Amino acid sequence: MVLTLSLASGLIPLWHTDIWGHARYGQWMIEQGTFPSREPLSPYSDPSLEFINHATIPSCSYAAAYQLASHLGGDDPERRLIWGANALRLIHLLIIATSTVLIWQIAYRVSQSGVFALLLIGALVYFLYPFALVQRPQWGAVPLFLLVGRATLEEKPHFGMWFTLPLVFLIWANTHATWVFGLALLATKAYPLSIRANGWAGLWPRWENAPWAGLLLVCALATCVNPHGPLLLPKILAFGSRTGVNSMAEWEPLGSNVSEWIIVLLPMFLLAVRMTLGQQVPRESLLLLLIVLCVGTCFQKRLFLWYILLWTLCLCESTRKAEGGSHPCFRSIAAWAALVSVLLWAIVASIRSQPEQTLFAGTPYRIALELQNPDCQGKWIPQLSQILEENYPNGQYVGAIFTSETQGDFLFWSLTPKFPITLTTHAHLFQQQHWETCLAVRDGADNSETVLKQLQVNLIVSESFHEGLIRKIVSDPNWIVLIHEPVRGTDRQAYRSVFVAIRKTPLGIENPF
Repeated sequence: MVLTLSLASGLIPLWHTDIWGHARYGQWMIEQGTFPSREPLSPYSDPSLEFINHATIPSCSYAAAYQLASHLGGDDPERRLIWGANALRLIHLLIIATSTVLIWQIAYRVSQSGVFALLLIGALVYFLYPFALVQRPQWGAVPLFLLVGRATLEEKPHFGMWFTLPLVFLIWANTHATWVFGLALLATKAYPLSIRANGWAGLWPRWENAPWAGLLLVCALATCVNPHGPLLLPKILAFGSRTGVNSMAEWEPLGSNVSEWIIVLLPMFLLAVRMTLGQQVPRESLLLLLIVLCVGTCFQKRLFLWYILLWTLCLCESTRKAEGGSHPCFRSIAAWAALVSVLLWAIVASIRSQPEQTLFAGTPYRIALELQNPDCQGKWIPQLSQILEENYPNGQYVGAIFTSETQGDFLFWSLTPKFPITLTTHAHLFQQQHWETCLAVRDGADNSETVLKQLQVNLIVSESFHEGLIRKIVSDPNWIVLIHEPVRGTDRQAYRSVFVAIRKTPLGIENPF
């Protein structure tokens, strides 16, 4: 099972998401040996906003893994990119394998049924497959969430939890902002409602749950070990209200798409059926938390991952059998899963020897390599090299690069700060006026050329479905279209199409003709 899922995730190309932006900030932190207080790399960032270091561990891990693996590529920049990207995919593969083992062990432990455990994993693959395609820091928090959920299966906290769980939360607080969900999950043991048995008296805390309450307090204190200390939570809440964040798709509510509503409501229906057939329900506090996350998902799609993971725990509790039988050892299974993942990575990395096999189609790596390495100029886009040689000083590109937010992440990783990148998916870091203006240009605003001149933009890189901007550039004699791939397939496949255009004569340079 682990081999199959690892193979599936190992063959998925690395998509150009904010993983590249996180890796770039991690590289900066490693080089500087400190945490940034303000955004350190983009001239378009808002200097009045504090940089929230809530993903320090993933950012530094991405940067370090890429740097170490890229040495396997020698002096060839293309090979270095391939090995570095494969290292990032290995991290994702290990997370998927570890999470699979944890889910299987939790399900088998409470149900004593391997069939139920496998069916549950099959359901999770169905619900979470789109999420698994995109590697992001939040995936690093998934096994941590499951470790906390695994601990809450115990009646009382054993001695080892007082050391392991605070460490889990310390790592989590420096991995992703969802450590709050972990504390809420632990609180369902510290304060388990029992309204069915005791009526309104069941709302009061009980003395026998004091050890869980103490453990919750220790874990909450452990989350304060981060670059912002105990102020991390209010800073994260302020982060959610920043400019541009609400314009990202994952922060939007569920729309009129019926399939989205079915995916969200189907787990609740399955849980209701299981509770009816099994005549067993999860503890009230856990069920209440699940309902809160279900409602929250309707208003913000990004909560769906945590809603499904919590649903998994609720489904397991509704299938709990009497203690007995053998319990699978997590350490031994996880060790085998890690070994399988590493071996599979080595096989996949040796087979996938081309960038287009390693990186998601649409990643602008060719542009980055040609602008960054003189030896690569003209290798993929001969016309680019010719234009630079004829019209640009010393045959080198000058100026900013206008990008869509998704295309900007990889170029930000590769080219900043040498070439300013106008947009990335880290929307919360930009000045409000700059963000809104660039989105309007991306959509083909009437003043697009004026804004591009103000930003000193001589190169445009975006997806081909931004037709408003493309129509203006194609009809402008001052621009030369280098790449214009057709848009095909589904919404996700549309991101494979790339549009690239360069200004004939760079701004600020007199036309020699």
